[in-house]
Amino acid sequence: TKPYPDPVLFAAEQLGVAPEACLMIGDTVVDIRAGRSAGSQTAGVLCGFGTRRELNRVGADLIVSRTPDIVEILMK
Repeated sequence: TKPYPDPVLFAAEQLGVAPEACLMIGDTVVDIRAGRSAGSQTAGVLCGFGTRRELNRVGADLIVSRTPDIVEILMK
């Protein structure tokens, strides 16, 4: 379980993609740690339990206010 990378690695394997091609989206420090440990890209969302400061501290690649904001960014 998180923060270990196993769930992210399993999902990547099931999809047939490299972990580096995945985006781990989460609202807590353990979510971001799991993604980073797996080598995936990470996005922190502020609509859950984590704070911007915490998510920045653990190295989230992107931080957004709401999960749907990620779709808008990816579509650019």
